[in-house]
Amino acid sequence: MLKILLFTSDDQNVNDEDLFVEKPSYDVKCPTCLEIFNEPHQSLCCGNHVCKECYDKLINQRCPLCRELDFKALPDKFFARQLLSMNVTCYNSKKGCEWVGELRMLKEHMEACKKNKVTCKHCLVPTEYIWQHRTGTKYIWQHGIK
Repeated sequence: MLKILLFTSDDQNVNDEDLFVEKPSYDVKCPTCLEIFNEPHQSLCCGNHVCKECYDKLINQRCPLCRELDFKALPDKFFARQLLSMNVTCYNSKKGCEWVGELRMLKEHMEACKKNKVTCKHCLVPTEYIWQHRTGTKYIWQHGIK
């Protein structure tokens, strides 16, 4: 099963649609939750898509798009593969990260991106360079790490 696991950026100014290298020729957002499709499901009544989480909430209800009774949908693996293979930039591209890759790799990249602003679990200081913060003499002295 293909699943899109997007990393949530601490930068609230990042628009998901701005991540795509080329503007998609079709809608990539679920019309129900307005997020990029996560495990897209295609409705049997009108052919539109919703993400799995939204579909699970809509079982035995009306279709949110065409209002058909008894909404049913099936996973659309072809659409998921197309979406996951689209090239995107890093959420931190405005901070200088030059990474470009497939959407399926974005979460993995974001977990390792050196431009992420993270908070030290010991002193709660936000920093963009946690690896430098952790190896600095002041950090070792302040946190009593040997």
